Amino acid sequence: MAFAAPRAARFNRVPIRLTPFGSEFHVLRAERASADLNGARLVAIDGHPVARLRDAARTLAGGVPAWRDRFAGFLFESPEQLHALGLAAKPDAALYRFETLDGRTVERALAARPAGGDSPAGGSGITTGSACAATGVGSGRTGFGFDVVFAGSGLASTGAGSARLARRVLAAFADAAAAATAAAAASGVG
Repeated sequence: MAFAAPRAARFNRVPIRLTPFGSEFHVLRAERASADLNGARLVAIDGHPVARLRDAARTLAGGVPAWRDRFAGFLFESPEQLHALGLAAKPDAALYRFETLDGRTVERALAARPAGGDSPAGGSGITTGSACAATGVGSGRTGFGFDVVFAGSGLASTGAGSARLARRVLAAFADAAAAATAAAAASGVG
């Protein structure tokens, strides 16, 4: 299996971080210049729909599909890797299409940073700020220029509309947990 961390250090990456929520991939972190993408759902990269991208990503890791999807973001964030698989026109940038939390479609050309540079995906440098008792969401800044929001016990999301995103993420996790529990019960496992 190709481990994500070594791949992330060896190949270039755009300045956003993507993570799977069910069958969708969302922007979990973005630098200030792309803060409007925080929480947005990935639709396509260089014209390739997410389903095609996910299928390609699943060839790079072993295990069940949900496990493989955990590593897909490392591919989606790297034009260099996408280009090697014929999924991006250039190895140093790609055109990303998103659906924002308010339903708008946004296309953004994102240039990649060279491998081994600052990695905004890392969790180091996160400081917490004030917490909002009504939503259970706190905020903070990372050392990489990311706005971060914490919800529940350790769940992190970022940027604009972050409280709304955190509630949406928590609901997605709850739905996924309920589906997994039902599937296990139906199969006699657990």
